[in-house]
Amino acid sequence: MQVNPLRVYLVENSLIMFGLLRDLVESTGAEVVGHSIGAAEAIDEIGKTAPDVVVVDIALTEGNGFDVLKAMLDRESRPLMFVLSNHATSPYRDRASLLGADGYFAKDQDMTALLTSVAALADARGRMRSEPTEQR
Repeated sequence: MQVNPLRVYLVENSLIMFGLLRDLVESTGAEVVGHSIGAAEAIDEIGKTAPDVVVVDIALTEGNGFDVLKAMLDRESRPLMFVLSNHATSPYRDRASLLGADGYFAKDQDMTALLTSVAALADARGRMRSEPTEQR
């Protein structure tokens, strides 16, 4: 049975960080379905690619990660929203939480925790899709 991988969209303005994130996310068995460096592009592309998970930085080339979080609040089919940022203080975490972030990870401390979360979701997706369904 063909299992569709977990679909992850990355919103990160640093190309070096994007490359690192892409490689690490793909090492979990997930598929990176897109990447944006600015908020408006991300909001548009997330709607087109319909990812399961979005990993978004707060600091972007245009706009910020809060703009992306806010735009996802009213979406009927909203992906899980994980913030990965250098801004790890309470005001940033609190604002992200109010805007619907499902997780907040500091780049310098929580990268392993983020990847563990993505890997667990990818693994659960694989198990759910590969379990046989009962015939009635």
